[in-house]
Amino acid sequence: MKSKRFRSLNNKLLSYVALSTVTILVIASFVSFIIQYERSKINSVTMINQLIDTVEETVTVAVYSKNQQIAKDILKGLLKNDVIHKAEIVSEGGFSLKQIRNRSLDEKLEQISRPIYSLFDEEEIIGYIHIQPSSHYNLSDAKYDTISNVIYSFILISLTALVILWVMQKYISLPLTFLSNTLNKIREGEAQTILPLKNNENDELGLLRTNINNLLSELDEKFKQEQVLKDKIKRTNDTLSYEREVIENVILKMHRSKPFNEKNIRKIEQSVEKISGDIALSAFRPNNSRHILLGDFTGHGLTAAIGGPVVFDIFYTMTAKNLPMQEIACEINQRLHEKLPTGLFLGAIFLEINPDNRQLKIWNCGMSDVLIYRNSQLFHRCTSSTMALGIIDQDFQSSTLLNIENNDKVYLYSDGITEAINSFGDAFGQIRLELEINELLKSNAEIDVLYESVQQFIGETKQFDDITLLELTC
Repeated sequence: MKSKRFRSLNNKLLSYVALSTVTILVIASFVSFIIQYERSKINSVTMINQLIDTVEETVTVAVYSKNQQIAKDILKGLLKNDVIHKAEIVSEGGFSLKQIRNRSLDEKLEQISRPIYSLFDEEEIIGYIHIQPSSHYNLSDAKYDTISNVIYSFILISLTALVILWVMQKYISLPLTFLSNTLNKIREGEAQTILPLKNNENDELGLLRTNINNLLSELDEKFKQEQVLKDKIKRTNDTLSYEREVIENVILKMHRSKPFNEKNIRKIEQSVEKISGDIALSAFRPNNSRHILLGDFTGHGLTAAIGGPVVFDIFYTMTAKNLPMQEIACEINQRLHEKLPTGLFLGAIFLEINPDNRQLKIWNCGMSDVLIYRNSQLFHRCTSSTMALGIIDQDFQSSTLLNIENNDKVYLYSDGITEAINSFGDAFGQIRLELEINELLKSNAEIDVLYESVQQFIGETKQFDDITLLELTC
């Protein structure tokens, strides 16, 4: 988002004051002109009445004697005054004389009339004097007064605005700029406060500075507390990491110490973390039958691997005692059900191979399909028929019994292969795995080719689950 251009408070205030000044001057000028014009009209009437008073006796003589020359001189003298536009003397029984300035616009003002009385009878009207005021004079007078008022007002308002701007800059703008710059320089973890404002110790900005300093003190205290907490967390994480590494090493040693019999087995093992949640066990009973277990604990890493040692011990101990796989599965299930927390369980495939009668017994407990190939073709698919171990008590009576031949291939694998995801969100899947196994058998390639296919499929996408695959050749 594009940031708005910075404008200081002084510039904003200057703009607002200038706009306000112009507006006030325009309104004041208009009002002043109206007032001055009306005042000028009143003054004009007063002046005209005074002039009439001055010439009234002379006009009376001129009208009574019907002397037009005197009347003309009177009119000529009156029009020498700018306040008069038209003057007229009318005799009741004789003449009518008038003089007018050459300004037609002055016709709109109302004329002033006064009757002329006889010298010998104060009630006898012998004529009239009519005078038309000059509106041009009134306008000129109003304009002059208005201009004078505007200049005076402009000077007064400008001086007032300058004083306001100076006060605003000194007592508001500069202190706010100082506050802003000081806050901008404060960095995390620095115990810093804002220095006292020289001219604003006892006003709102001084209170703002005090409040900001209080806030900075609180933030500094919280930062120190956060640092202490971070140090504690780091020490705790270091301790947990060390303890985790110890536990992982113990489990790894237990893994390696168990006698996994690799006869006729090729395998792929790729864990997400240092230790795997998948387990692969293989051993022969004293009667020469063979036990194989492929298990997949919930999740991966240390959490998934904690149940491994229990399964190792039961599997190898009971196999060495020549006990059948069904009993071993029951014992592992019971022990995990007792020991594992809720939500952690073991999917497993148990194989029991009797070489004497060439039979293969399979228990698929919540795992992917077991694939049996004969002559490089898929011969049998054993799906899951039993619940995963560690959830409920079960007797493992349900199993699959197959007659096997030499060179039959049995494939056991965890869902880390089929559920591997590429960058488009597509899974490697069961169909793709079976196609890759077909190609593997046709080309008689190394077992690692399968993992290379998975790696090529997921590309740069991170592996999120442990991968284990066993290939048993009967």
